[in-house]
Amino acid sequence: MPPPSNHDIQNARRNVGEDPVARVRWLLKFAGLQEISEEQPLKLQVLLFMGADQDAAQGRLPTTSQLQDWQSKVRTGLTQMSRGSSWKIEIEGSLGVTVVRGRVQETSIRSPSRRDHWSFTYKAIQTIIDGLDHLRFCARNDCAQPYMRNRRQEYCSGKCRSTINKRRYRQSLKVHQ
Repeated sequence: MPPPSNHDIQNARRNVGEDPVARVRWLLKFAGLQEISEEQPLKLQVLLFMGADQDAAQGRLPTTSQLQDWQSKVRTGLTQMSRGSSWKIEIEGSLGVTVVRGRVQETSIRSPSRRDHWSFTYKAIQTIIDGLDHLRFCARNDCAQPYMRNRRQEYCSGKCRSTINKRRYRQSLKVHQ
């Protein structure tokens, strides 16, 4: 397979985004993919997300099984966070995030001596830390999906908000009977 063109790389960079909010959105989208494809654009996006620009330019793309493994790690980490646990990886120090009262908080202890900058999991957690102010988990206990907050949003969707409102209304009817 020939190396990707500059146009392909620019499209992939645009999809991943430059600012923390766009990068967290991309990460959530990557975690939510139902099927990892063999297509070059996704592989380029992953490399650019990781900061491996030279690998992307030279066409050294990750395998589909690597993408599936990384996606699984992101899903597992987000699930841990939605349950109130920290998502951590061991580095010299630790890099982690947790959820307290619906807000994502950093729980990292960093050692300045060395970091593994090529680890996808490291980049994923660092991206979540960079986007702390916007990443939330749905306040509906039986949902707990991650989402990017708009203003004071508490639920991942109108459906979850409506479900909670209906439950509250029905509960108020039972109390007044």
